[in-house]
Amino acid sequence: PTKKTHPSLITTLATTIKTLTANGAVPATFVILYDETWHLAYQHYLPLLTAATHPSNKFNYDILAWSVDPRRSQSGFSPHRDRQPSDLAASFHRDEYRSAKYVTAWIALTDATPENSCLYVIPKGVDPGYDGEGDVDDVDPLRRVLDGGKGSYQNIRAVPRQAGEGVVFTHRIIHWGSRGGGDEECCEEEEDEREPRIAISFVVSDGEFEAPYLSLTEGEIPSFEVRLLLVCSQLLIYYQRFDLSRSVIRTCYEYCKEHELLLEEGYRKKVFVEFVKAMKETMTTTDADATATANEELTTATRVGKEEPDDACDNDKEDDDGEEMVLEEMLNAEEGGYGEFDDDFDGLDENGENGGGFDGCDDDDDFDDDDEEADLFGKKRITSSKDSDCDSDMDKKMKLDCKKIRRE
Repeated sequence: PTKKTHPSLITTLATTIKTLTANGAVPATFVILYDETWHLAYQHYLPLLTAATHPSNKFNYDILAWSVDPRRSQSGFSPHRDRQPSDLAASFHRDEYRSAKYVTAWIALTDATPENSCLYVIPKGVDPGYDGEGDVDDVDPLRRVLDGGKGSYQNIRAVPRQAGEGVVFTHRIIHWGSRGGGDEECCEEEEDEREPRIAISFVVSDGEFEAPYLSLTEGEIPSFEVRLLLVCSQLLIYYQRFDLSRSVIRTCYEYCKEHELLLEEGYRKKVFVEFVKAMKETMTTTDADATATANEELTTATRVGKEEPDDACDNDKEDDDGEEMVLEEMLNAEEGGYGEFDDDFDGLDENGENGGGFDGCDDDDDFDDDDEEADLFGKKRITSSKDSDCDSDMDKKMKLDCKKIRRE
């Protein structure tokens, strides 16, 4: 499909996302709330995906949207595969084409070019980890592809698209969105009129590999309540791709918890595991700053003879509530056998991971590589000061033990 076949729908969605993301208001994925997103999926791209892949692949509601602004030097997702199944062979159908059981349609809603960010891919034929034995433990998949010397970089393919055009790829293709930019000098003396790269993606999958996230009749447009639930769930699952505050993470979790029975069981478990990871990362990265700020406010208040700021108690209560939510989900994951978090209060491991899992699929796409120590495939190597957090870690472990005792 191209913009010529449904120009008003493409333009409307692009304009909607521009409005949503203006000044960093909300992530582009909130476009899930609008009818036009579902019309684009059901009327134009689901038929394409159904025809282009295996007939048992069905719409699974894995929807994401992006707005990459070259004027702010933003970038798309870093290099990744969409899924890393423990049984790689089982993620393909046994037909003559070895069709994938997870396939994505990525659609440009505005022109996507190397200047404002387009997709780049590693072709299957030059990627030793695409299938067969798969990726090698402790070896970065992208680095493995590019280890053949300078010539191996020439295998990288740019995939520019005009508005309304799309690209279809499997869960094993290494791909990424480039950083918007170009000739910075061209805009020094004149207004920068470069447009953001806006895109959306839909997925079909085999139910045995990854079941649909929602229990809907195919083609059914969900209620607003269910759409908002999907937005909150997707933000939690892909939290490392979005700049979400702790309060937003908590709000998304609370909404998901309230409506959890509307989510497919495996997807629901994954949402709550990612919530734990997200909260723990925000605790690790913000606690020191928060403590310093609180101490400064308290010192200032003492000097001028004021009482301790009222919001200090409110913040402490919010932190305690958030901690209780994390502990509760850690216990649920442990008892359900879908997450191991016992030692997580000792800090993140060297790869920035917190354990857990989802039916054998590790989403290595959910990593941001802004850190200088990130490898080529986008995994962060986060370090934390265990000594400085020792006391609080012990307190949290004691709370976790108490919760276990109460449950028993």
